[in-house]
Amino acid sequence: MKKVLIISIMFISSLLPRYAQAAHADISFYISMKAGGGFAHSNKDYERPIGYGVLGAIGGQYELKDVNLRSELEISNFSYSKNKHTDDYPFNKYDKSHQVNTTLYMANFYVDLLHDEYKLKPYFGFGIGLAAFNENFFEDDYVYLTGLSFTTESYISEYTFSYGINMGIGFNITDNLSGDVGGRCVYFGRTYRFGTCDATIGLRYAF
Repeated sequence: MKKVLIISIMFISSLLPRYAQAAHADISFYISMKAGGGFAHSNKDYERPIGYGVLGAIGGQYELKDVNLRSELEISNFSYSKNKHTDDYPFNKYDKSHQVNTTLYMANFYVDLLHDEYKLKPYFGFGIGLAAFNENFFEDDYVYLTGLSFTTESYISEYTFSYGINMGIGFNITDNLSGDVGGRCVYFGRTYRFGTCDATIGLRYAF
């Protein structure tokens, strides 16, 4: 993941000098809204909790000769959960609950690979920011025959640095309105390393 992020940053950085002296750079601002779903994971649970959430962003778009460059500030809120309950009497009863709630404040940077004359514009990018999240984990295995209960329980609430990659396809609807289908993976956490991967769909309106 870190290698992909570094390569993305290097690629975007290499484009900047090439277009810094472009004769005409059409700059516009936009707002975007997305919704999506996916899964969260940590080194605590093999069965990944799944969930959904929403994202909103404001940004600027730089329409250059061959590519478009975009930068934006984004806030998102996602909730993920995974619950399991079995009662195999007279042997054992098993309960597990895993919830992860995240609020991400990200600065994202994108490259649209095709110019506006094309209807479909693949893009990729990277983001850095702050993650505010909490995780609740509970696991209990009660054995009827012995009366013994094996329980694991934890709660984590942290504010940490976050980073991730984004990719997808944008498509024109009108001169100002475009659609967006994509996905992203974000990583964060101090006590444990957490990650979320989500597919999203949304709209972007350029002023």
